[in-house]
Amino acid sequence: MRKADERLVNFWDGQLKERPLVLDEQQRLVALEAVLGVCRYRGWNAHAVHVRSTHVHTVVAAADVKPEKMLTDFKSYASRRCDQRRIVSGGGTGRITGVRDICGMK
Repeated sequence: MRKADERLVNFWDGQLKERPLVLDEQQRLVALEAVLGVCRYRGWNAHAVHVRSTHVHTVVAAADVKPEKMLTDFKSYASRRCDQRRIVSGGGTGRITGVRDICGMK
């Protein structure tokens, strides 16, 4: 494996609006349950969902639904799941405002 160019790493780190979050196993399960729960409730067809430690891949079929709506719903459901499971850290609300805010992690 090739070593990362430190200048490029520093440049891209400077472009980040938030610190990256690495999801643990419990957080990945919450994210998976959230995506599948949204799909069940909305009647969307989840063809594939893969929750990684740093991001989530979904292949979801939903007629006349914008991707932004799907993302908003996925994040809202994940917030609710975090609240229900009481795995929010530091007494936060668990509301997801950014991609890295799964389960209220700051």
